[in-house]
Amino acid sequence: LPDETDDWCRALMNEALVRLSHRRAVDALVLEALGRDAPRRLLTLRALDVLDQCGIAERLLAQKDVEPALYARALEALRAHREAAVVPLLLVLLESADLDTRAEAIKLLEALVRERHGYEPAADEDARRAALLRWQEWWRARLAEFGAGE
Repeated sequence: LPDETDDWCRALMNEALVRLSHRRAVDALVLEALGRDAPRRLLTLRALDVLDQCGIAERLLAQKDVEPALYARALEALRAHREAAVVPLLLVLLESADLDTRAEAIKLLEALVRERHGYEPAADEDARRAALLRWQEWWRARLAEFGAGE
């Protein structure tokens, strides 16, 4: 980039480099869940790009050692739903022991689907579980809309 003098072109190249560097988390998740030669892998990577843009993918990778059962469920959701896995992955993250992870997950989930089901990340476990059940019911009713009912 040092030789590029066009500011607009330089800005586009910088943006592309930033996006590539942030895709490492989603790449790692998809590689672990699906393998390098899995069908629809590139579609899955593109669909999960939003998780990298907001740092959720990095948070999920961080759970691998801290909450291995949660991480395993996230990989299962990714395998099951592939390019439609954004919502199921966020639902899994609502069960995290980490308040910040839950807060980021619900913020993105509500922004993506433009709905609220009363989930408060700082609420007690019973209240969070009840709200999570509402979200899971909502997801089951809309699997086909997201292309996940196949």
